[in-house]
Amino acid sequence: MSNPSNYLGINDQPLPEAALAYGELGRRVVPIHGIVDGWCTCGDPDCESPGKHPRFKGWQQEATCDPAKIREWWKKCPHANIGLLTGGQVNALDSDPRNGGDKSLEGLLMEHGKFPDCPVQDTGGGGNHFLFATPIGLKSGEHPGIDVKGEGGFIVVAPSNHISGKKYQWQLGSELGAVEVPPAPGWLARRAAPKVLASPAEQGEKYTKGGRNNYLASIAGRLRRAGLAEDEIEGALKVTNARDCLPPLGNGEVAKIAKSIGGYPSVEADRVNEIGRREGAESLAEALSAVEAFLSRFVVLPSVHDGVAITLWTAHTYCVDQADTSPYLSVSSAEKQCGKTRLLDVLEVLVHNPWRIVSVSEAVVFRKIDKDKPTLMLDEVDTVFGPNTSQNNEGLRALLNAGNRKGTRVPRIEGKDFKIREFDVFCPKALAGIGKLPPTVADRSIPIRLRRKKRTEGVERFKNRVHRGIAREIGEDLQGWIASSELPTDPVLPDCLSDRAHDGWELLFAIAAAAGGAWPERARLAATMLMPSGDDDDSLSLMLLRDLRAIFTEEDRPKWPSATLIERLKEIEDAPWRDLGKDGVTANKLAGMLRPYGIKSKNVRHGDGVPKGYLPCDFEDTFERYLTVAATEEG
Repeated sequence: MSNPSNYLGINDQPLPEAALAYGELGRRVVPIHGIVDGWCTCGDPDCESPGKHPRFKGWQQEATCDPAKIREWWKKCPHANIGLLTGGQVNALDSDPRNGGDKSLEGLLMEHGKFPDCPVQDTGGGGNHFLFATPIGLKSGEHPGIDVKGEGGFIVVAPSNHISGKKYQWQLGSELGAVEVPPAPGWLARRAAPKVLASPAEQGEKYTKGGRNNYLASIAGRLRRAGLAEDEIEGALKVTNARDCLPPLGNGEVAKIAKSIGGYPSVEADRVNEIGRREGAESLAEALSAVEAFLSRFVVLPSVHDGVAITLWTAHTYCVDQADTSPYLSVSSAEKQCGKTRLLDVLEVLVHNPWRIVSVSEAVVFRKIDKDKPTLMLDEVDTVFGPNTSQNNEGLRALLNAGNRKGTRVPRIEGKDFKIREFDVFCPKALAGIGKLPPTVADRSIPIRLRRKKRTEGVERFKNRVHRGIAREIGEDLQGWIASSELPTDPVLPDCLSDRAHDGWELLFAIAAAAGGAWPERARLAATMLMPSGDDDDSLSLMLLRDLRAIFTEEDRPKWPSATLIERLKEIEDAPWRDLGKDGVTANKLAGMLRPYGIKSKNVRHGDGVPKGYLPCDFEDTFERYLTVAATEEG
């Protein structure tokens, strides 16, 4: 089945660049021992898994998508093979022909039909990896030459080196990233069915009128979660109905239950019965998944990372008293009709104690927050901070500048005796509007940048009177699990976050850590992908520093005349330096922008002259202080 891929150049990239490419696809990787000169880099001449075992202990916890960490690993070990973590949404069926895997796979496919389109990799040993988004029901060793990699495991991925001298390669047209990772087909998930079908009836109990529908619906929900399709659910229910129900329901009624449950996404199915009511989450992770699934029904989000961030932010509204800082949720778009108001509609029925407003005075805001501790949801925030209104809203801006930290108070004089009263303005806040927030407010926010949906991106219409009931149940589940969970006080966050972003995301990461499973890594990936790395929302001066650093890096010279530096700045595409005023950036403008950083021009010898210019060494301290996050991101 060999037909190597060239998707994103991964098959032909050096190992360090390929590892970064997997991280960009949202896949957690870890360095494993490689093959050099026909030997495993572990140095053991009798190594039983050459090029296939991790380089260090605790690799399951260390596996990451963080580009800075990946660069660090492969800088130390450029010959390390790439291990891709399995479990969660990446599960692998491994066929090894050396042990009869090709014949076993052929038999399975002849019996059940071919796999759905999925990522397929040729291993160096002549076998294949098939990737699925749900757990695989087959047991390792059950079929000769067939192995299953799921939770707590990994697979070696392209372009890693095999002891045979060949490389792991993605097949053309079946590359990870180019092909969606689909759920495992129903027959692969059927191994879960016997446990699901095991019932109290095995001890002699029978379900009679009044309990038969609910019982069969709960069984159907669990089968749907296991990945079974509607027709498979119906067949299983018929067996269960005949065995456990007295008298059995008619086949038509059984078919209705299967059709109802089969229409739910598998993430929700086991929490819904035949009349659409939820059964309740069985863990904090399930409660978070229910929030995420509910959001996705009504809002088209730019990426899965936005959904993860919004879900964790929603959860934090139920325990914000445990935080020192609450990040604002900044919902923005370039134009109207991009879903900002709809997202607030949905959040309003999910968050704790919502208070939704459009235009309000500063005095009302701080009094309401002090009294009720709501989740503030401010729509059309562009009318508050727009260019024509900002001077009239400095008080509200000041409140938002500081209202993300616990203990922040607004002092006011009240009454005829002019007593000073302090108002507590700390609470969760969501702000929605067109365009950008003021930098000082945006710096305290998680950015959710919505786009107008395509005609092909269909979602359900949200109707408050119809959907608020189930939303409240989801919220109550979430509140209950948050209250009963022990949140870690010192969760691990990505190093690439700024100090302010670190403070804002800390409670969200604590919630993800308490939920366990894939949530900690999903939180890490969301924070890494959504939060500005330094390029977004920079001041003009920081943009100048970044471009100057790039110029100095590209051409290493000890002295730069101002005229030469300005010429190079104006050559940068998509930069503002040609259009900065009538003549673009000038020597005086350059000097003025660098002056606050303590950088001054000097006389520099250039040819036969001594013009004004700059020494790159004078910038080193400033680069380190102001571009640290960006440097971490860029390596």
